[in-house]
Amino acid sequence: MKAHEWIDRLKVEKALQSDYAAAKMLGLTTAAVSKIRTSDSTLGEDTAVRLAENLGIEPAFVLADQAMERAKNGAARRAWEAVAEFIALKEKTPELVEAGGFELWRKRRDSNPR
Repeated sequence: MKAHEWIDRLKVEKALQSDYAAAKMLGLTTAAVSKIRTSDSTLGEDTAVRLAENLGIEPAFVLADQAMERAKNGAARRAWEAVAEFIALKEKTPELVEAGGFELWRKRRDSNPR
């Protein structure tokens, strides 16, 4: 997800009326939010964590998502996408970690292509 889409989600879920309010919640300036909106920049680590905490979601998911956005090649992007998918699934099914974790999930995913 693009950084500006995360900010838009925050605004919707927290009923924020402006980028100024979102910037304040994230500890950013309005200029920083404007830069995110007008460029292909991604959220920095601290901002990604604050955003996730404000949305009540796992910070590792937002961090992995933004790393995926920064990835320069397809293989790296697919690897980060797999990490983000695993984190999202782990949040829904914590027993997955106890049952073999990432390797088990990856084998299942690879055997059932989308």
